Amino acid sequence: MRRLRSIFLLFLIFCLISSCVVSDASSKIPASFHSSDIVKNVPYRYNLRLNPDNTARLLRETREAKGQRIGVGDKAVIALRFDDWQNTFRAQVFPELKKRELPASMALISEFQNIHWGAQCTWSDIIHWNRGGLEIWSHGTDHRDYKDFNRLVENIVGSKKEIESHDIKVQGFILPGVTKYYNQRPYGLLVRPEDYSEIPGRLIQQTYALSEAYAWGSIRQLPSTRYHGANHLTISDGRVQYDEIIRSIDEVIQDKTGLELMIHCGNLGLPGNLSLEDFLKVLDYLQAKRSDGTLEILTPSGLMFADHSEHRLRLLDLDLTLPYSAKSSFTPDRFQNDGSQLAASLRLSGDGTSQLKLEMDRLIRKKADGESYEALVQTAGSTGKLTLRIHDGRGNLLSKTTTSDLEDNGQKRLVFIIPPGCDKITLTITAESAQPMDLLWTKVQKI
Repeated sequence: MRRLRSIFLLFLIFCLISSCVVSDASSKIPASFHSSDIVKNVPYRYNLRLNPDNTARLLRETREAKGQRIGVGDKAVIALRFDDWQNTFRAQVFPELKKRELPASMALISEFQNIHWGAQCTWSDIIHWNRGGLEIWSHGTDHRDYKDFNRLVENIVGSKKEIESHDIKVQGFILPGVTKYYNQRPYGLLVRPEDYSEIPGRLIQQTYALSEAYAWGSIRQLPSTRYHGANHLTISDGRVQYDEIIRSIDEVIQDKTGLELMIHCGNLGLPGNLSLEDFLKVLDYLQAKRSDGTLEILTPSGLMFADHSEHRLRLLDLDLTLPYSAKSSFTPDRFQNDGSQLAASLRLSGDGTSQLKLEMDRLIRKKADGESYEALVQTAGSTGKLTLRIHDGRGNLLSKTTTSDLEDNGQKRLVFIIPPGCDKITLTITAESAQPMDLLWTKVQKI
């Protein structure tokens, strides 16, 4: 009898301790937490609450890198996003983007080489595209459902670390459309703002300043204050017609709002989908609207900080019609003309023997490294061939464009991304034309 009493007493003590543990764990669970939010094998000590200081720091750092905001004046904004399909992107799309100097983003799984759509590409390809104006967002590790908390962390946190280990800045997280296998609601689905209060959404917000999913509509009001869950318009899949896409772009232009167009390269041209030819016509339309001054083409991360002000981060803004003495004193960027030395204007010979070099330094202090920019050059006419090159401080070529097809207003542009940790870049301008070419101004600005 005494032994039974001892066993019963031990049982009561165990129940009391268990009750305290459950009570303590429950105190960490937000009111919005419910059973469908459960991820298998969540560590007991994992804090289920968001850390507001950390999320505020991430957004502050990202905002500083964008120059606080990207003023587009009275224009609308379009951004281009490409999900997966690296093989097709390399063969059919990236050359067309560079031909038009259009910035864009790619949703990249860190194990892209293990999937059929990316097996023909390498990290060298990704780096090359990145330097040429393609910003990278994490898309998880393998585009599959995750079986437990550790795999969830690997998809959200580990994928970012893997991509950044290749000297690429990750701008944010894009929700992968995975087939349900382990979970009824992979990543919490993120179709409503409140879905971000669940474990996957909180982990995303603790890791990235920006993310895209389905929690908000596709039309972006400028300025936007929604940095997580923004949607997009998919134009590559299903029976989306060219005329419908153009109509959507025109509505954005009329309303002076923003819109992100998403493309699965591998679906272009498949039965029932948008053809590659019509997709290229969309790119031509965007280029024409940018040229006529009614539309800005920004990166998807840039779109999130766009407004209708005139404020814009510029690493260089130089009026080449000013006297040479004024050009020489331009700081902090050093002006160097190793061609003809003219007093009141800058003229490049058409045989390519003279060139203008413009150096921009202290980029890390300006938080410009890892970010997207466009170099713009205004000429006095639209005839002849202009070549723009961007090199890093070690002389490595980052991005280049050479074409005789200047925009109607005599402008030439080059989009590029400064590598992480790069503190100096050089813009080199040369001309090939029947007569010398006069340059009026040049600028390097955030996109």
